[in-house]
Amino acid sequence: MKETRQTILQKAFVIFLDKGYYGTSISDIQKELDIGRATLYHHFANKKELFFAIIDELFISMGNGVQKEVTSDMTVKELINHLKKKLYDEVTWLKNKQIGLADFFMLSAEALRLNPDYHKISEEMHEKALQIWSQSILNSIDKGEVRDNIDITETAKLFMYVRHGIAVLSNRKNLEKSIIETQNGYESIYQLIKK
Repeated sequence: MKETRQTILQKAFVIFLDKGYYGTSISDIQKELDIGRATLYHHFANKKELFFAIIDELFISMGNGVQKEVTSDMTVKELINHLKKKLYDEVTWLKNKQIGLADFFMLSAEALRLNPDYHKISEEMHEKALQIWSQSILNSIDKGEVRDNIDITETAKLFMYVRHGIAVLSNRKNLEKSIIETQNGYESIYQLIKK
């Protein structure tokens, strides 16, 4: 039972990423999974419940997973290297599913529109990311790797926004270019703040 539910979530996630919430029908999900409506409705009451389960169990857990693997003693350079690897992992997954990073962010926007409670979760994830970047900058200052006369919070925001801005501009055809631009963005900011 649990295995069937997870399969539904994973395959429906890809469909929602590709077509969006409004562009996806229950029939689309049934066809992709090759299951009957009764099986689908046994696990989820309707499309909205399925969508929210996907956001809760897959989408949010992806974001939290990246943050959980970060240690509080990482320097900026170590955090950049960690995120580069994670970005390759995510982009490889998206590329295999023929999905763009922009699709990923659009799904997030649809979740925010459909459920105001996700604003709080999104803000918490944003705040956590800001704390992670800020701590890594402090660690780098303590180790003498970056200048101590920078605005830590604003610099942390710049690092965060590099990825978000490039992801929004990306599509399915230039995922590799998005990786390179994100890495270059991280490196450019690092070069500006290092000693």
